[in-house]
Amino acid sequence: MKMYLFYLLLVSVSVHIITTSDLNWYEERNVKENDNITLHCDIRGHEDVAWYRLRSSSLTLLISAQKTRTIKSLPVYYNYDEKRFILRPNSEITTAMFTILKLSQGDLGFYYCGITAEPAQMHFGKATKLQFQDKIEATTVTQTTPSGDQVKLEDKWNM
Repeated sequence: MKMYLFYLLLVSVSVHIITTSDLNWYEERNVKENDNITLHCDIRGHEDVAWYRLRSSSLTLLISAQKTRTIKSLPVYYNYDEKRFILRPNSEITTAMFTILKLSQGDLGFYYCGITAEPAQMHFGKATKLQFQDKIEATTVTQTTPSGDQVKLEDKWNM
């Protein structure tokens, strides 16, 4: 009986049940070509912020900024496309608002806001997936759960 209970305990500890919250790693945003979109990032307690786009296995830094200590501002120190990318803070410098002007096919993908946690560390929040409403194809994405399991997800994707 003791061996059975030990085995039951061992099995229940090692089994990880995947819930929808484990798989909910991005938010979908349906957009239209030539529209503008603004994405928000909580930067409370952090100095640096950067926005990245993941598309077809390519991760691109789009814009980055650092809070100033003397005055309340968030000056941009890198901008991949100054004509179309804007980064501005709210009045309290607690949220960084990233705006993309005149969306095009090349803007579709997963967007991540990164904030510095400690020197040489960047933390990323939930991704935002931009997709056109009328051009959707299926693709497979591999996601690692918090327990380290890899899960393949079939997803609708715009190309």
